[in-house]
Amino acid sequence: MTHPELIKCFEVVGFTQDMQDDIFHTLSGIVALGDIEFTGPGGDEDGDAQLSADSKEPISVVCNQQ
Repeated sequence: MTHPELIKCFEVVGFTQDMQDDIFHTLSGIVALGDIEFTGPGGDEDGDAQLSADSKEPISVVCNQQ
């Protein structure tokens, strides 16, 4: 399905532009969350995990969703 087809489906179902924007912002945030990485001195099982340096941009994207 192409983007124009998806938009047409939203319109047929009755989604307003604001509702469509909310859906796309939510999906964008979910996708960005998949790019967040954690590191820790004890590996994956350690409770002292920290955000990796590469996660700064995805965190910014998620936190700035409006």
